[in-house]
Amino acid sequence: MHESRRSILEVCELSCRFRSRGLPFLSGSRDIGAVDGVSLTVGRGEIVGLVGESGCGKSTLAKAIVGLGPIEARAMRFDGTDILRPLDRRPRDLIRRIQYVFQDPLGALDPRRTVLYQVAEPLLIHRRTPDAERFARARTALRDVNLGEEIEAKYPHELSGGQRQRVVIARALVLEPDLLVCDEPVSALDVSIQAQVINLLRDLRDRLDLSILFISHDLAVVRHLCDRIAVMYLGRLCEVGPAEQVFGDPRHPYTKALTSAIPPSHPRLAKPPVRLPGEPPDPGDPPSGCRFHPRCGDREALCSRVVPTLEALGDGGRFAACHVAKRSTPAQC
Repeated sequence: MHESRRSILEVCELSCRFRSRGLPFLSGSRDIGAVDGVSLTVGRGEIVGLVGESGCGKSTLAKAIVGLGPIEARAMRFDGTDILRPLDRRPRDLIRRIQYVFQDPLGALDPRRTVLYQVAEPLLIHRRTPDAERFARARTALRDVNLGEEIEAKYPHELSGGQRQRVVIARALVLEPDLLVCDEPVSALDVSIQAQVINLLRDLRDRLDLSILFISHDLAVVRHLCDRIAVMYLGRLCEVGPAEQVFGDPRHPYTKALTSAIPPSHPRLAKPPVRLPGEPPDPGDPPSGCRFHPRCGDREALCSRVVPTLEALGDGGRFAACHVAKRSTPAQC
């Protein structure tokens, strides 16, 4: 794929498979492909949004990138270095440079430790800072996320949801990473607190030249924050492109259905959302051909037989995995 920014993360045909033991009344086990052949890049200083409905494989992909899940891929590189290996086999400095922000901040924090200790702890683990400077660095990270000294001695249960999420971000930032992988970081927050965290992430990107992979199912948040969007369905990417192009002129039928559900800026602009028939297929037994074809109103005979590949649509960084979208793309001069 052509990118306007130099890529800091390159993922090529990544898959994650899990062995299901089955239910007590069923015999045998089966493989479930949570992620199947995903190729994705994140540019330096770029925010890429990964969207899709619950269960499509977004979090599995994110954890595989940071080394927290099973990985099968043709290649995966970070800043030109191969990272196609489990977390415990990666160089320590690469682990430091890729940090993960968990969806549930209360579950990610130790209830028995103070805020200041938990933000400083990664420096101890990675032996990055002398003991005398560790807490000073932690205080600086807390200031970077707009938290004052009044919370340093508090415990996680004494903080609001927005404060806890900012503490988790500060704990990731204290190691001075180049890439943040944010897994649904605002899904459990009130709208006003969501706006604070989103504005914080954008400010951090601008000040620190930070790259961010932002996983979410909230399309309005993604549109406001991200430079580029990758749309995922049942373990595969179906559309990738600049945010305004993907939201303004979606090409894949699934993307059209997703974007039609975004609330309009004014009630008079509201249009009926695209309603998809049925439910997402079983990932352990996906349909042949295009995985979306059983629910697609534009499907053709070819869609049930041939798996579409993610190919350029010829209009400035747009890619879609759809037989119909490729044929309907106008010729470029």
